[in-house]
Amino acid sequence: MAAREAHYQKCPKQSGDGYIIHSCLIVFSTEFLSLSQSLDFTHIASLWLIISLANCSVFWNRYRRLSNSRNFEFNFESLDRASQLSILFTITIVLISLLTALIAPPNNWDSMAYHNTPDKI
Repeated sequence: MAAREAHYQKCPKQSGDGYIIHSCLIVFSTEFLSLSQSLDFTHIASLWLIISLANCSVFWNRYRRLSNSRNFEFNFESLDRASQLSILFTITIVLISLLTALIAPPNNWDSMAYHNTPDKI
């Protein structure tokens, strides 16, 4: 029980640091691309691809180090009921959103032509 409480005390700080780092990445990358006048889809996608590859390499190195030092297993049944329900609700919402996006893309006239509206004086 004491180990679980120690784990929960560390988690909010770690996730808070992640939110701060992610927010700083968004702000500074947007400002940098804006200053260099390259704020378009290609440059944004390229920058986030580079950031994602760097994150994957860091996580892969940490995972290898973790897997060499101890066994890491995720056991859904060992979670408390609230955690299980929140994971299931999140997965359900993501799947419903994915299904909706795949089956019914935006096809009304307003969503397809909104950016082409003439100037209104």
